[in-house]
Amino acid sequence: MAKKEKKVYICNNCGKEYSRWLGKCQECGMWGTVEEQIVIKGKKRSSSPSKNKKSMGIKRLDEIDFSENKQIYSTGISELDRVLGGGFFQKSILLLSGDPGIGKSTLMLQAADSLIKNEHKVLYISAEESVEQIKKRSLRLDVSQDLMLTNEDRLNKINNLIKKSDSDFVIIDSIQTIYDEKVDSIAGTISQIKNATISLREIAHDYNKVVLVIGHVTKSGNIAGPKLLEHMVDVVLFFEGEQKKHWRILRSQKNRFGSTREIGVFVMKEEGLIEVSNPSTFFMENVPDLSGSAMVSIIEGMRPIFLEVQALVSKSFYSMPQRVANGVNIKLLNIILAIIEKRLNYQVGKYDVFLNIVGGFKIREPAVGLGMAVAIISSLLDKNIKKNSIFIGELGLSGEIRAVPLIKKRVREAAKIGYENIFIPKISLKNDYKDIKIYKPKTITELVDIIF
Repeated sequence: MAKKEKKVYICNNCGKEYSRWLGKCQECGMWGTVEEQIVIKGKKRSSSPSKNKKSMGIKRLDEIDFSENKQIYSTGISELDRVLGGGFFQKSILLLSGDPGIGKSTLMLQAADSLIKNEHKVLYISAEESVEQIKKRSLRLDVSQDLMLTNEDRLNKINNLIKKSDSDFVIIDSIQTIYDEKVDSIAGTISQIKNATISLREIAHDYNKVVLVIGHVTKSGNIAGPKLLEHMVDVVLFFEGEQKKHWRILRSQKNRFGSTREIGVFVMKEEGLIEVSNPSTFFMENVPDLSGSAMVSIIEGMRPIFLEVQALVSKSFYSMPQRVANGVNIKLLNIILAIIEKRLNYQVGKYDVFLNIVGGFKIREPAVGLGMAVAIISSLLDKNIKKNSIFIGELGLSGEIRAVPLIKKRVREAAKIGYENIFIPKISLKNDYKDIKIYKPKTITELVDIIF
């Protein structure tokens, strides 16, 4: 007898099932999280993965044997180790997500190669690509040929392969393509992802494995699957960047073994991902000595990064002047323009204003406000800014220059790189650097008098 399909509606935040669609989940109270799923009637639901698990005894802390040298494995990739908090932790499960084509599989293959060179055994389970495709990519990336591969996508078979193998690390590519034959839904649904993650987590704990799981993202940029997926894993990594740009940033959204404030910076090249050991200067190449250009400092994780802000102000021939911002929020640009017009009496309302963050970087912090204002004024007046100058500070609505977090760290890094003129808010910061001038204007008006 043919199995019938049935529609159910499941909340991707808490997993609650409904017989009809609801705008708000009645269990967790979240809006827009109830999604339609197809289940096949007639299949047996799998029992809980914990059903046959042995009971664990109670131990005192001083009875537990722990050694960082034995239970934390360095990946051999310093930028990845930085984000992880030193390396992979034994008996852990990690989730790596990111946009399609961003380099998730490349990063995992390079990590596998590094681990094999450190005498670890790695099993790569690719449910998306054929072993021939992985082989071709491994040759391009010069990955060790000792890597073990399989195309298995059935959860029970994967579990058996992991248990029988002597591998220390297991890479799953990807969690959305694995399915359990006993669960009455197709691969990629909430119940399948949830069941697979629970099963893999228990194998990691019971067999002393490190499981690395690759996950897809939705159109909105969230990790595909139930929110519970992020709670079940130990580490959640997000790989971001633009496919047309060569830089990539690895962030930690959750880390039970280290800080979530560190980032790893990579460059995508033909031979794979290359680490950027000093990201502070990565976006500073070929900075022109022209009007409309200003350098700013942002903090990514705990690392200062210096970026160039370019502005072009030109006479408008439209009834409504154009406002274009690339890399910053357009609302922030409008606020900066309003401050310039009100506090400096420059009639920018008659001009088209175009603003760009060089390198395709997207800035989320207000510390670039001062640099944006200087770049716009420089273009408006068509006057160059002092050479080797950098602007650090938030611009308030009254035209005052406000303090930003970690300013001492930003100044120290700017001085180290070679900036001679550093403009910061009026704070108690001593100038301990030779041949470097630190300016502390209170307002944007004072700053303009100093620069122009």
